[in-house]
Amino acid sequence: MSTQPLVVGVGASAGGLGITLTLLAAIGNAPGMAIIFVRHLEPSSTSLLASILANSTPMKVVEIVDGERLIPGTV
Repeated sequence: MSTQPLVVGVGASAGGLGITLTLLAAIGNAPGMAIIFVRHLEPSSTSLLASILANSTPMKVVEIVDGERLIPGTV
């Protein structure tokens, strides 16, 4: 029997990066959580969110691809 991760979803506009980083730093290392950050951006914008978040947490940070499984301890 597999254990499902606790999924935490956080959404913010493009101006919410500061509070997003503060929240991630406060969470620290959360091995039982899969944390999803979603930002509202212009359709033509390229997101650097994954690389920015990777510098703010000890957890592994990946971009979600369609159909990908959520992994505990990952942002």
